Amino acid sequence: MFILKSCPKCRGDLSVEQDNFSRTLFSRDTDFACLQCGYRLLANERKVMLLRLKRWSETMAARGAGAAPSRAPMQAA
Repeated sequence: MFILKSCPKCRGDLSVEQDNFSRTLFSRDTDFACLQCGYRLLANERKVMLLRLKRWSETMAARGAGAAPSRAPMQAA
């Protein structure tokens, strides 16, 4: 998974790196590394990023983001 434009050093894209033994996607063992500059988030930056992701996922769940956006059917000409 990638988190776009979130690197605190260069504003590059972060890659979520996690071992195979973690039970949840975003746990305290989750590591974030920038694809452009290679920067790895420090412990306090990692904690802030996990809180932001948790808040974002709760917002998307409340909005029902899993459903496709509704579109009006196209009219035949």
